[in-house]
Amino acid sequence: INVSMGYESGNEDLRTMVLRRKENTDQIVQAAILCKNAGVRTSSYNMIGLPYESRQTLFQTVELNKKAGVQDPSVNFWYPLEGTELWKIAIEEGLYDPENCEEVNNREGGDKPHIPIEGMTSEEVIAFKKRFHIYVKLPYEFFKYIKRSEIDDELGQALFLKLLDIYEKQVLLTDDGLWNQEASIEDYLAEVEKIVGRE
Repeated sequence: INVSMGYESGNEDLRTMVLRRKENTDQIVQAAILCKNAGVRTSSYNMIGLPYESRQTLFQTVELNKKAGVQDPSVNFWYPLEGTELWKIAIEEGLYDPENCEEVNNREGGDKPHIPIEGMTSEEVIAFKKRFHIYVKLPYEFFKYIKRSEIDDELGQALFLKLLDIYEKQVLLTDDGLWNQEASIEDYLAEVEKIVGRE
């Protein structure tokens, strides 16, 4: 049995004031814990690239998924669906011009953000999205390496491949979709440090 939950954003202000959601963070986390205790898997639907988004709010979405212990998180770019409240907000704030935008065919959000994100380039937001799952699933000790892997250079690419390998071995291959508690964080960190040390 699996329950899918629409988290959408980990920032409570965005979720309640912009997305008009009523659940607070504690309620969302508690619902996921109740499901886990009942033997029910949880999936979450998350959006990034919303109006008023920033790197801080992106990480709040990561943090919400980590706290909730979500087993199957998904993430997509927010889609500016014509006529919705968010579509109007994006236009009013000067973030989105429907007359001068590329055609968006994929209502799952496409492969890039549709509006600017405060303090981030489009490429940086795309890199973050590609690493969303490993941010959610790997222990906090890996965060500085995940962040460094967002830079598209030789070291960043090598780190990303190594982190994906760790993610696949210790998360995807486990039965519950969570970090394998028997895995040695120190050993894996040593492997990552070897890559950093080659620079």
